[in-house]
Amino acid sequence: MADYPVDERTWFEFLGHHSCCGLCGNSGVVDTRGKVETPSGEDCGVRAFCICPNGRTLKRHLHDELPPEGKELS
Repeated sequence: MADYPVDERTWFEFLGHHSCCGLCGNSGVVDTRGKVETPSGEDCGVRAFCICPNGRTLKRHLHDELPPEGKELS
């Protein structure tokens, strides 16, 4: 997967309650599989590194390899 540049401030749009990432809950991984679909009803969810600092750090540390399911940061 291509590595797209993310401005350091981009993720602030998703900053939630108690300074928690509103996308991944500070786990570093976003999983929307089975939760989002196209207007025509097709599943379009993904499991990917989050754009927050935890996700970017995890991505670098794991060399772009997602951790096994259920092994995200907690």
